Amino acid sequence: MYMVAKLLKDVPKLAGLVLPVRAGADAKDPRARWQAGVAAEELLFRGADISKVYVLPIEHIREVPEAIEARAAELGPIHAVLDTLGDSSMAGYDDRAEKIAVNCDAPVELYEACRQAPAGHPLASVEAFVQTTTIGVVEITGPPGRKALACRQRPHPVLEIGPEEMFFYRRVGGYGVGKRMVETKLMHASERPDGGRPFPVSIVRPGDITGVSDLPGAVAPVGWSNKGNVNRPMSFAFFVGQPDPKTPPRLAYLPARRWLELGTGAIDPVDICCNHHCGALAICLAHPDRAGYKGSKILTINSLHDKRIKTFSTWQHLNSFSHFDEKNYEHVGLRTANHLEQVCLMNIH
Repeated sequence: MYMVAKLLKDVPKLAGLVLPVRAGADAKDPRARWQAGVAAEELLFRGADISKVYVLPIEHIREVPEAIEARAAELGPIHAVLDTLGDSSMAGYDDRAEKIAVNCDAPVELYEACRQAPAGHPLASVEAFVQTTTIGVVEITGPPGRKALACRQRPHPVLEIGPEEMFFYRRVGGYGVGKRMVETKLMHASERPDGGRPFPVSIVRPGDITGVSDLPGAVAPVGWSNKGNVNRPMSFAFFVGQPDPKTPPRLAYLPARRWLELGTGAIDPVDICCNHHCGALAICLAHPDRAGYKGSKILTINSLHDKRIKTFSTWQHLNSFSHFDEKNYEHVGLRTANHLEQVCLMNIH
């Protein structure tokens, strides 16, 4: 939602946006779902020309190339692709294949459709492709017990995850694995000379997306976050937070506060994240070296604060969320953890 509003407000010469939208769990018509989201975010879209948004109805994210082709006459030329959202939740570990299909296979198929589109096809005009992954795409080096994790600003060079890397990638599940795989596959696909018409590619890796910062240029008030419509940002999903003050958290437990105050998390205010995407797109469209953004030289941007300059604990992270209130949670000690484990075992058996 924020990205759409940002583009509509900050790019006055923008002719239009093609926005793929599913019906969703509530089985609404995609256009009605989009309109409901706009109505719920009146402040965000105030003054924006939403008539420029063309809602592309889909049931699955892999249908996008086919849906575009079916409406070619209505759409006309498409000049750039911002693939900013995997149609998948980070949560859950029992749907790995689907998460990889959504977060890796679908973007690669869309990219290849752009390269191979025949003259006159809407995708034949694409001149830049920006793909969102996650700051959880890391390169792991070093001996056992002394592993080093680095988010190097290049597409991940290795497709398959080795056993020595599973200690990390097990935590991010199929979502994180799919995001890593799409980087490597785009790297290889973009350097293939027989892949079709070439154009620049960029990868943007957000950290935990939170509400709007207090920096200039935001198109929403400080602290704004989505109201659970088209997508739910990290400020709603992380520790299943609260969409409003009256709605209780769905899981009213947190780790011990002393653990939350340790460590150095990484955050990415949604306005900063959108700026990085828009900047990456502008560079791919206009930079004099744009033709070189392919293969291992894909323009890769880590979109989060620099932990070497300022630390940011999980406790600070939680307190930045709209409506977070410690009184609504119980900090889990050994007794509560044991009780929860017993309840879980009872449910399994």
